[in-house]
Amino acid sequence: MIKIANEVFDEAFALYNEPGFEAYDGWKKETETDTSTVHTRQMPYGKLFALRATIPWNFEKVFHEQWHGLDTVATWNENIVFSSTLKKINENIDVVHYANKDVLMVKSRDYY
Repeated sequence: MIKIANEVFDEAFALYNEPGFEAYDGWKKETETDTSTVHTRQMPYGKLFALRATIPWNFEKVFHEQWHGLDTVATWNENIVFSSTLKKINENIDVVHYANKDVLMVKSRDYY
């Protein structure tokens, strides 16, 4: 499990550090509102979605809740149906299960 988490993290880190990622070069803009934009990019294993949005909350509080309060995210984030920690592997890695509501063109789904 830790090996898979490490591989996924490395892949995401490489993607975020690609030249042009901030401007979404090579991505397709799917939709945009006053507070959010969704871009997509086709990868060999499926379609990636990138959401950039304005959250009407204090940054430090949002960051803390994402790392330390995942089990209560659904109480304050209207886009999340449920969230729970299934297994705490160590202080930096948790196995979690959560589901989002339909958001723009992205249909509701759950994630592990």
